[in-house]
Amino acid sequence: RIEGVVPDSPAAVAGVEPGDRLVRIDHAAPRSLAQIQRIFADTQTVPVLLDIERGERRLAVLVR
Repeated sequence: RIEGVVPDSPAAVAGVEPGDRLVRIDHAAPRSLAQIQRIFADTQTVPVLLDIERGERRLAVLVR
């Protein structure tokens, strides 16, 4: 689960919210918390396609 989102960050602008469950990053299951942190810390990695679950809904979010 996503604990928090930095205001005005690319993830926040894309619509990612605290409490969302990260299911996939670019069509692959995340392997570790370290991998997720590296992706979001590296500004050269974007755009990144996230599949998230929010309640009963599954959403695709493009983070730029």
